[in-house]
Amino acid sequence: MIRVSKEVLAERNSLKDQLSEANRKIADLENMARAFQAQEHGKKEEDDGKDKEIERLEGELGIKNSLTDQQSVGEKVIKLFEHRIEAKDEKIRQLEDELAMKAEENQRLKSQQDQSYEHYTC
Repeated sequence: MIRVSKEVLAERNSLKDQLSEANRKIADLENMARAFQAQEHGKKEEDDGKDKEIERLEGELGIKNSLTDQQSVGEKVIKLFEHRIEAKDEKIRQLEDELAMKAEENQRLKSQQDQSYEHYTC
């Protein structure tokens, strides 16, 4: 009986050692998980900080990043070109008016020239 109980005690002690080792490994893994989470949280905060810095710089430079901002910039560019086109159209109208006035003046001068020619030929 003593022999069996020594074997049982030895097995029990071995199991206790294994349990302690397993608990230590679990604690190590939990610590590693916490460290990883802390590291990831730090990276996220760092990334958030970088994102804020990028947004700040984009704001200073007038650069837009999001799709709606890109659309807004696109709309502004389109409006700018529309205004340029309108200004060019207005300039074209002015030049056409000047051309029409010059054509009228040419016609008037030609008419005067024809009258003068008739006057000298008669």
